Amino acid sequence: MTSSGLRVALAHQTVRGGDAIGNDVLGMYRALEADGFRPAILCERYEPPPGPALDARVGPLPQAHMGDFDALVYHHSIYWPMGDGVFADMRGPRIVKFHNVTPMEFFLGYSESYAYACREGRHQTHRLFASGRVTRWQADSTFNADELRAWGEDAARIDIVPPFTRAPDLLPTPRNSPAGGIRPVIAVHVARVAPNKGYADALRMAGAWRTLVPELPLELRFVGGRDPLLATYREEIDALEASLGLQGSVRWIESPSDEALDAILRGADVYLNFSRHEGFCVPLVESQALGLPTVSYDAGAVRETAGAGQVVLPACSTPEDFETLAGVVHAVATSGLLRARIADAGEQNVRSRFTRERTASTFVASLRRALGG
Repeated sequence: MTSSGLRVALAHQTVRGGDAIGNDVLGMYRALEADGFRPAILCERYEPPPGPALDARVGPLPQAHMGDFDALVYHHSIYWPMGDGVFADMRGPRIVKFHNVTPMEFFLGYSESYAYACREGRHQTHRLFASGRVTRWQADSTFNADELRAWGEDAARIDIVPPFTRAPDLLPTPRNSPAGGIRPVIAVHVARVAPNKGYADALRMAGAWRTLVPELPLELRFVGGRDPLLATYREEIDALEASLGLQGSVRWIESPSDEALDAILRGADVYLNFSRHEGFCVPLVESQALGLPTVSYDAGAVRETAGAGQVVLPACSTPEDFETLAGVVHAVATSGLLRARIADAGEQNVRSRFTRERTASTFVASLRRALGG
């Protein structure tokens, strides 16, 4: 099965424009179309992006469509109750795009629903592996591939296929240029408001900053929407903000458009990524594409994604650690030479590794291997 014109299902429980996995699905769709395949999206919930209508099969029983396709690309990121049926009912090659599943431990005490979905998602990973019916795995990163190898998967059946992102579209646009003059330093953090995403550490760093450089205010801009299932966590973050005396220094921005987010990043001094678990980290490469210097924790796939010449540090655990982290963030945000070196290396990382053409070529080549080509 090597010819183009084949029908390929791109399956995930939810596909929405602007979401990291949604953007990966949409990028695959366009790459397949450009290469002569006939793609379709298969999901239970669909929020289409602007532009021409795509072939999307939306419904509560997506496995009913499996006879319409020659191959399946199954995106796996969390427990999908219908996913086992979608996978089992496919008769052609099955490719699993492995985005990793957040360990349930992060959600214990905050959300039984998320803890359950993450636990069962990891069980689902094991079922996919144990079925012996995965034709090929596509891992976002070497970190994700290593997890599959730890399950016992043959490394020869795993391809590293980074996700499609908006980053290539941002490269030709004006680079980050924070406003001059006397003003606060602006640090941006983009992530859903969840216990693994590092909001508490960003606040503790900001608290240490006030002691380290009281003459220079720091403003945190948190870009992340409220989730009713994680209300307890948000309350904890709000209480920490108050206890550190940071009221007025933290600005929450919920669900901005892509254009508004780009403007936020362009006007910032530094991007913060203090997540404790990442299978790739899309906001990091989008920030790099806009020329924003970054400071990150060395967690999961972050060092690999960030590439050379970036500031990637061990996660903090003590007050002294947060003082050191605040000093690093201060240096990156205020030193013109250091900012330029980090920003140039970040832009080169995107241009050399994550262009749409390179990602499409890697993805299609992996698919063709699964098809026997």
